[in-house]
Amino acid sequence: MHPWLHRMDRLRLASLVSVALSVALSVALSGRAVAAPLIAIDLDPATAGVQSNATIGVGSSLSLEIVISGVDSVEPLNAFQLELAHDETVAMVLSATLGSFLLSPEVLLDSVVPGRVGLAVVTLGPGAVFGSGTLAAVTLQGSGVGTTGLTLENVLLSQPFGFPIDGFALQDGVLTVVPEPATGSLALLGLIMLVVGGRRLA
Repeated sequence: MHPWLHRMDRLRLASLVSVALSVALSVALSGRAVAAPLIAIDLDPATAGVQSNATIGVGSSLSLEIVISGVDSVEPLNAFQLELAHDETVAMVLSATLGSFLLSPEVLLDSVVPGRVGLAVVTLGPGAVFGSGTLAAVTLQGSGVGTTGLTLENVLLSQPFGFPIDGFALQDGVLTVVPEPATGSLALLGLIMLVVGGRRLA
């Protein structure tokens, strides 16, 4: 047999082996349960774990993070879309910034309107990430006494080439805004403490 026929046979064999390995890998991966990602609102990023509740005073600010965990390497994250809804009479948005989880992110939509923050981000190229990280950070300021839910809405997650990531869970937050102590009340309290302290010294 001519040598080039031997080379063609070897190429055919290598190709068949490659296809067989790809099929075997696909079957193996499809048989494994894929972890369901969790997207949560963390109202105290400095504290370990996700803190879903917080209290601030009117005029005070709070920085929260929208975090994701449990992204499986079988279905890595390439792009996402989300909205954060809240009661503008209780808390107003001061700023919203992109987190550091995605690789080479390109922001397609970044909107802040009364009561809602919108963000749509895609990774440039086919790169994707898995594991846990921060999708976005939002700073709120207490604007009125009351309680508001911080609700994640219209959330979409995508793998490379637009394949969706389904089955994810959402964990919303709750922010309570209380009155700040009045300046006059603080001054009166200080005067009372001064008088009491003076009597003790006497």
